Amino acid sequence: MQKLFSTDDLDPHDRLAYWMDVFCKNFTNIECQVDTPHFSASISAAPLAESSLLILDSSGLAARRGPRQISQSTDDKVVVCMQLGGTILGASDDNEGALHPGDIWVVDLARPTTHWHRTTASQSCKALIWNVPRRLFEGKLGPIAALTHRKLRADSLPGRLLGHMLKGLPGQSEGFDHGSAQQAESLLADLLTVAYLGDDASSAVTKSYAPLAARFRLKSTIEMYLFDSRLKPSDFAEKAGIGTRHANTILAADGTSLERYIFERRLERSRAVLDNPAFDFRQVSEIAYSHGFASLSHFSRKFKEAFGMTPSEYRARRPQSHRAA
Repeated sequence: MQKLFSTDDLDPHDRLAYWMDVFCKNFTNIECQVDTPHFSASISAAPLAESSLLILDSSGLAARRGPRQISQSTDDKVVVCMQLGGTILGASDDNEGALHPGDIWVVDLARPTTHWHRTTASQSCKALIWNVPRRLFEGKLGPIAALTHRKLRADSLPGRLLGHMLKGLPGQSEGFDHGSAQQAESLLADLLTVAYLGDDASSAVTKSYAPLAARFRLKSTIEMYLFDSRLKPSDFAEKAGIGTRHANTILAADGTSLERYIFERRLERSRAVLDNPAFDFRQVSEIAYSHGFASLSHFSRKFKEAFGMTPSEYRARRPQSHRAA
């Protein structure tokens, strides 16, 4: 990520004024008050297709975005915030709550909000922020009003996946081409959708999305445990919280079954490794075992049935331009 702002190189007496003039007025258009004479802050950012990722690290402060700041803003974004360190107390309209490390919630920048960043002498307040275009967010989840400052369940599978992906993206996003960035952005939006839907099983929106949520949850679980050869198809379904028969019904819409889909994904993932010259140091047997195949002979036979050649032949016939130098 690129560092956009930091008080580290400033005289301590100038840091707060710099923060107020550069960041509060010109970057996010907010009002700030600080609760420490030793103020410090930094902001790093990375683009992600139509959205962007920010990491904000600051000492204690109170931030307010009121009607005046909103009226002066032309950036129609929704903020998905994941707390990495310290605590944030937030309020918007009638919704309020505390955000602790690992928690994720949503802030609507078109509504008045107030946040208090609580820190300690040894820990700053650090947050990972995903700035999402409103149309992308509401196209997945509908109107944002009911979701503002509502924390996601961190113990749910989609919540865990969303958290892992959010934390991992800042270190990888600079290497994305446009297509990869779009895929990552779309996956984040889908994970956010399923995580919120799983929190409210009674709403009409949830019910209309229930088949999508179940399908996404099943496939996400399969990807997470794909490399464990000890798991049977029924184990994957159980980990996704779905019955085996229901899982087969879901995948029948794609023209496959639970067992066949797991098998196909293992073959595809192993082929991707064989395609990548960065993994040429790995033996074919190691690739087989690490992708959930119990034996090399079984892997080789099934790989040839699927792709017309054995894994070793496939790697050897890879175009010269794709091989490691």
